[in-house]
Amino acid sequence: MHALPRGFLPVTTFGNAYPLDRLIQPFLPRLVPAVMVSYHFARNMPEGFPLPAFIDSGGFSALLPGARVLETPEGLGVIEREDQEPTELIHPDDVHALQSRLAHWGCPLDFPIPPAITDSDERARRLRLTLANARYALTLPRPERLTLFGVVVGWDAPSYTQCARELLAMGYRHLAIGGLVPRLSDLVLLERIVRGVRALQSNTDALHLFGLGHPERVAQAMALGATSTDSSSYVQNAARGISWEGAMPEDPSPLERAQSALRNLRACVRACRVRAGNGLNALAFPRIHCILAACRKSPTPPIRCASSPASNCRTHRAGFCA
Repeated sequence: MHALPRGFLPVTTFGNAYPLDRLIQPFLPRLVPAVMVSYHFARNMPEGFPLPAFIDSGGFSALLPGARVLETPEGLGVIEREDQEPTELIHPDDVHALQSRLAHWGCPLDFPIPPAITDSDERARRLRLTLANARYALTLPRPERLTLFGVVVGWDAPSYTQCARELLAMGYRHLAIGGLVPRLSDLVLLERIVRGVRALQSNTDALHLFGLGHPERVAQAMALGATSTDSSSYVQNAARGISWEGAMPEDPSPLERAQSALRNLRACVRACRVRAGNGLNALAFPRIHCILAACRKSPTPPIRCASSPASNCRTHRAGFCA
């Protein structure tokens, strides 16, 4: 069994959809101990990739146009994608088989419940099927290398907490919270969800938060008790010409975008250097001394820069500091 994932896990892809990922992959082992790969892109992942991988379930595809969450006669949840040709059916067995072959960490097929889903019956159905798939996954044989995380879904803090409680009762120790990205604007809710789930776990168990990738959000996650997060924001922003550390040329070349992606990634890795506790603590940026305001005290926590003059602070120049 591999060590648990810690810190920021950069999302990377395989195949031809995102060529920038191919440029930066050779440098990832210098910066991070592991990566996050979506189920859909992991199907193109080569054997022997140099970093251990957390392969998610691909459940986010249930939110795409043309996708439907269906229930099998056995009571399991599957995703039917009519936008694919031919129509694709994602079954928990497919997810488990791929994770068993390539992953060090994985999770059963889950079904996010975004704020746009307001129907109480559909919310309850997605939660029930997520738990059914989680229960089923524990009955399947898996290699010793693979550690399963139970995926916590919900629509408010109590439903997230109840989902986590049921997963732990099944026998899961390590949990991953999904569906947070569309709720990031509500920091009070984010804190209630994460703290509520973390309070049910032992300090030695892992808590992963899917989709948190901006350095501020990564630091908040660590302060609230998460042990790891993941995102593709570091490379998506670089592809759009956005750098979180330093300026970007007006029309950056592919190499300059790759360099920017690695700088953005480094900012996320540095943001993990914050201890869990009440609110947010000082971050240990080399030669940079910034403090994030406690997330409970500010709806949009600023970074206060202690550099003098402020032009000496790279995060200030990147527009992070207040």
